[in-house]
Formats: sequence, structure tokens, C-alpha cells
Amino acid sequence: MCTFLLLSLLSGILEIGVVLSMYYAGKPAWEILLMGSMYQLGNLLFFPGKLKQPLLRVLGIINLCLGLAGMYWDNPAITAGQVVLSSLCIQAVRARQKGTCPTWLKRMFRIGGFLLAPLMVVYPGEMLFLCAAIPFGAAMGSWKSWDAAKENISGKGLSVTMIFHQMHYFTYTYAMPLVVLGLTRNLYLCAALYALTWVIYLLPGLMAGKRKGYDPRILFFICHLFLAAVMGGLTASFLTGNITIEELICCILALGWICDQRGENSRISSRMVSNAIDVMRALDSYYSDYMMMKCRKAQEVAIKMMRGDILNEEDERFLLTKLERY
Repeated sequence: MCTFLLLSLLSGILEIGVVLSMYYAGKPAWEILLMGSMYQLGNLLFFPGKLKQPLLRVLGIINLCLGLAGMYWDNPAITAGQVVLSSLCIQAVRARQKGTCPTWLKRMFRIGGFLLAPLMVVYPGEMLFLCAAIPFGAAMGSWKSWDAAKENISGKGLSVTMIFHQMHYFTYTYAMPLVVLGLTRNLYLCAALYALTWVIYLLPGLMAGKRKGYDPRILFFICHLFLAAVMGGLTASFLTGNITIEELICCILALGWICDQRGENSRISSRMVSNAIDVMRALDSYYSDYMMMKCRKAQEVAIKMMRGDILNEEDERFLLTKLERY
């Protein structure tokens, strides 16, 4: 069971870590999404009962070679091959031992893997090599018992509900951490929030197990509505930066006054002014449309001041009104 738990931990690190690593390295969007897809492709390629140990060993050796190459050459094809083979080998070895591990313990180790995903950013080559070496070593160590063991997986086919659930999960799994990372630039907060959402994701099953009287369908929709409300609150918090419209207007005008180029005694360099104008124009990317609609006048006046343009009567009146208020 220790091997199974270690592989569960490793799967969490690999699934999220490789996406965060690509993003943190400044890779293009297509490469980031490619790596996430490669992990899912590895899961898809695993057919219970079809992947025999000799073939798994060969794939493991190839993966180890790719891991060594990836530590010296930054190539998307090598990385993609590593992710596919690591995901496939992890699933194949885990399937042999799944029945001996309680579900709650397995999921706890998987969540632990999400928390440790930043290791893939700090040590990308080493962690990918580890994702190849551990399942390969586990497969080699279980040589004698491999043929007698059977994958503990019961196929139940596909359903429309499951297909939509997987589409939802895949989109959320890769979009949410990247959005949080892009807004906060905090790798560890990103991993912690993602692990927390998985805890919330598992709560309905635990609640249903404790209280047999609950209707799973009602519980499903209640929990999803609650999760939607939480995510909506988080989104609003990120987009508004936890400040009010008036506070944002005050900050915009303050920056405009600091970089005011209408007089001849400005000590702000042209480069600083140019950077300030870029920041002012980028506000639309960080705040909601409604918030920026309320702040549009302040944004236009501040940019005019930074460019040294003459303010018209309406602009002067707006500026004086805000000055008296603040």
C-alpha cells in the first residue's frame, strides 16, 4: 500500500506541477495546454489487462531515457513524451494495488501531491525524472507477483453525465490554477487553493456517507451551487483587488498627479511616465467592466496629465471635485 500511496502523491504532483512549470517558464499557451493534455492522454492509453509487465518495463526504460535527456535539453516533444509515459506507467502500477487502500487515504495523498506541485516548478527536470523512476522501480520490484495480480478496475462504460463531468473537471483543473497564478504571482497560494477546492470537491461524498438520509442528487446540486458561489466570490475578489471604486479612482488620480507632465518642473523620467501610462491602460485587464466604467473618466484625465495634454473645462471640474472629496 505504501507504493500505491507514493504513486498517488506523484500523480498529483505531475498533473498540476507540469502545467504550473510550463506557465512559470513563460511557455506559450499551446505548450501549457499540451502538457495538461498529455497527462490525460497517458490516463486514456491505460487499458486494464492489456498492458503487460514486459511492455511496461520497455516504456519505463524509454521514459527514463527521456528524463535524462530532458534534464539537459528543453524540448517540448521530450517533455510531452515524459508526461504521457509517466502518467501511463503510474496508472498501470497503481491499478495493481488499488483494492488494498481506503479511498479517503488515497485521495488525501493525491491532494498532498497538489500541495507539492510547486516542486515541479523549482526542480522541473529532476521531478519529471522522479516521475519516471518511481513507477519503473515499483514495476521491477513486483516482478514475481505481477502475473498473478489483476488490475482492480471495473469498467462501467461511458455516460453523458460522466463526459460532461470530465470536460468540466479538465477545464477547471488547468484554468483555475493558471488564473490564480496569473493574478497573484504566488505559486504556493495557487497550489494551496487548488488543494482546498479538492477538499470541498470530496465533501459531498463524506457527508452522504455520514448521513444516509440525504438524497445524493440534491446534495450534488447544493454543493455545486455552493462551490459556484465560492468561486464567484474569489473571482470578484481577484478582479476588484479588494478595493472600492472610490479607492481605485483615488489611486488613479494620485498616479496622474505624481506623473503630471503639464508643468516644466517635472522630475519624473520619460521612461517612468511611459511605464505609468502602460499600467493605467492595463487596468481593464485586472478589474471588472463595471468597475472600469465607473473609473473611466479618472483614467482618461490621469493619462492626459501624464502625457502633458491640456485639460478641458469638464476635466478640470472633475479633478477639482475629486480633490475636494479626497
